[in-house]
Amino acid sequence: MKIALSTLCENPLRRTGLTSLFHELVKHSVAQFDDIAWIVFAGPSQEWPEEHARVRVVREFPANDVMR
Repeated sequence: MKIALSTLCENPLRRTGLTSLFHELVKHSVAQFDDIAWIVFAGPSQEWPEEHARVRVVREFPANDVMR
């Protein structure tokens, strides 16, 4: 199963509780469920430190810090 998550709603210059929630949700779900893969939409300057074979980070979309 693939699940998509967008972090584009968050301003990378003003982090909120969503930042922690998103990272922890993906990290724990990948560790607990072998059949889940994630597609994470993140802006060019948004942090996404977790690297995993089942997590793909896409940075090719407009975000709060880049207007296109």
